[in-house]
Amino acid sequence: MATIELNDQFTNEWTVFEEAVHKYYDDDNDPNTPLPEITTDDCDGIIYKKIDNKYYRRVLVDDTVNVKWFGAKGDGETDDTEAIKKAIKSSHSVRFDRGQFIINSTIDIPMEFSGLSISGSGSDIWDKNSTILTTKTSNTLFKGVAGLNTFKISNLIFDGKHNANATTSGTIAMDFTDGGGLILDRVVVKNFSEYGLYSEKGMLRIENCYFRDNKVGAQIYSDSSISNSEFAAG
Repeated sequence: MATIELNDQFTNEWTVFEEAVHKYYDDDNDPNTPLPEITTDDCDGIIYKKIDNKYYRRVLVDDTVNVKWFGAKGDGETDDTEAIKKAIKSSHSVRFDRGQFIINSTIDIPMEFSGLSISGSGSDIWDKNSTILTTKTSNTLFKGVAGLNTFKISNLIFDGKHNANATTSGTIAMDFTDGGGLILDRVVVKNFSEYGLYSEKGMLRIENCYFRDNKVGAQIYSDSSISNSEFAAG
């Protein structure tokens, strides 16, 4: 199959698309179902394109998409909520570059995201190359939907305040009342007015994480585990 290089409309980077017949995945996530063929309706201009009556799909490294492909800015001012939602709904793992990404309404992590991951470029609170997910409103950032099972968040910062002088802070960074099997690795969670992490069921694994200045750092159940992590002032 032929390949072509196209310029990304949001990042201005050159990306490779390969001529293809089938989509990356089945809409029902059934491994026993043959992969569906790409149609015109699938052509979103991001993952799939139709050029000269041929279908192309973007070549993905590690089955991962970048939120900036969907229009996220990460400039600390733009509301990136809808772009992040679109990236998560693509049913591929999601990557954030360095920057401060504003989430002003809750983003649901659906059951179809099971087995996938959300990762950033770093979680050092002193490093400008880190990824920060923050908000300008009193809301929950991520909420696991019933049926979600086993997915990972790594290498980023959740900050309930978009700047040091903010008078409004996010309520919960991650609410996994319904979704289970969460793995946190190298994640910082700070400045949330209720919980950094909230869960009522399911096994969670917290590794190499730092929780600080939250009302409650994390509520988890006894079948969960915490290793090499620190909780300070909530």
